[in-house]
Amino acid sequence: TTLHTAQYTVGYCARPTSHTTHTTHHPPHSTALSLPHRQWASFLLICRSSTMDPACEFARKTPAKSIPMVCRIAKDLRDLLEERTGVRYETSEDLPPELSLGGCRTLTDVSAFAGLTILSLHCCHELVDVTALGKVPTLTIRECRALVDVSALGSVTTLNLGYCDGIVDVSALGGVTTLVLTGCRGVRDVSALGSVETLDLRFTYVEDVSALGTVTTLYLACCELIRDVSALGQVRELYLGSCFGITDVSALGGA
Repeated sequence: TTLHTAQYTVGYCARPTSHTTHTTHHPPHSTALSLPHRQWASFLLICRSSTMDPACEFARKTPAKSIPMVCRIAKDLRDLLEERTGVRYETSEDLPPELSLGGCRTLTDVSAFAGLTILSLHCCHELVDVTALGKVPTLTIRECRALVDVSALGSVTTLNLGYCDGIVDVSALGGVTTLVLTGCRGVRDVSALGSVETLDLRFTYVEDVSALGTVTTLYLACCELIRDVSALGQVRELYLGSCFGITDVSALGGA
């Protein structure tokens, strides 16, 4: 079997181990390495120079291609994680696949969590930028009231944004499988969410649900502004408790 290798340029990295192959031409403070692809995936590179961004450990393939970055966790976040979990995590690669943090009122940078499988954040009131979390399969961000932009989260499989009052635009979330928007009172337009399988809109000010007839399971309890549900006859599971504005359910015989 032939092992394919790739050439990488490594900046400010630790001394390479004996299984690396050096080339003779490289810029100052960098080392060119040739590694089998499957070995490279586990080769950890740590920035050593204060002139570099201390938050990042990086590798750049030549020619440049997209390589997942391994980030050194900022000190404040390391301290927070140690306080909450009892473990000192130095880099994003050290983190467990599942993590839950609540009441982290000063948490703003969540880029270290980009590689997690399950992440739950509650009451992180200064959290604004969640762009890095777009590939977390199961993501809960509840009661993070400063959060507005969720356009990067369209590839999340299960997404819970309950009681994030600042969210208005959810048009990018149509590809989510299970989407919880409970208590997101800024959300009014849900016309892009017809492909969501399970959609929870309880305690919202949504009024027009005509685009949601293809949703499999739909929670609309306590949505007081809804009047017309005639388009929802094919919804398999439909919950309309305390929707006092609805008077005609004749179209729901198949629901």
